[in-house]
Amino acid sequence: MKNQTKAFNSIQPLPDHHLIMVEGRATYYGKGLFDQNASIFKRVVHEYQFLREFLIGDGISHLYTTDNGSIWTGYFDEGIFGNWGWGDPRIKDSPPPIGEPGVIKWNSNGEQLFVNDRDRASIEDCYSMNVVSDDEIWFYYYGSFKVVHLKSGEYKEYDPFLEFASDLVVNETHLMLRVDADFYLYEIEEDGLKKIARLHLVNENDKKMGVANTSFDVRGDRMVFQSRQYLYDVRLHEIVEMVKEKMEG
Repeated sequence: MKNQTKAFNSIQPLPDHHLIMVEGRATYYGKGLFDQNASIFKRVVHEYQFLREFLIGDGISHLYTTDNGSIWTGYFDEGIFGNWGWGDPRIKDSPPPIGEPGVIKWNSNGEQLFVNDRDRASIEDCYSMNVVSDDEIWFYYYGSFKVVHLKSGEYKEYDPFLEFASDLVVNETHLMLRVDADFYLYEIEEDGLKKIARLHLVNENDKKMGVANTSFDVRGDRMVFQSRQYLYDVRLHEIVEMVKEKMEG
């Protein structure tokens, strides 16, 4: 990529050799001027060429794309309640924060396809998000510390009885949340979540691993994380099978 001066901190693929790169912060300067912090690129031969940019909101904590080209964003508190010129009474024409709903679905032209209903999920900070498909996501949010399963616009809320969690991993039958170095495994039941186990990571020498300087990423039942020079790729069903073997043994 040539002549790029933006400090992008998130990148996701889009169909047809496109990708989106996003800056987590975007300032409103007044008089209708603001940062356009989402940029779309297309691969041409061996490099990516800039196509367009748009405002996707300040305070982005999560960015995921889907196979159909949709873009899901989750926002932290400043993106929801306002900062960096958004929702600022000191600025005459300051608009409400773009991320006020807490979770938004976009297309690659910057048009909103879905906006979270705050009456259903009053998000103050989107702590964790997991995008399963174009119309199915899970998120865990500050305010109530609840987990929401959003599918085809329908909400279902679960209470894990767990505060300040992150990195939600999920499949059809189980869900796992991380709090610092501990992982909490749940079985998904019709009327709620059933806690099964509290787990921690161990390395190849069976030593407990910390999470300092460890970066995590999740997608569906897959969790990928980097610790020092090692990259780990784990599936939730593998963890569930391991726990069942331990419990039965």
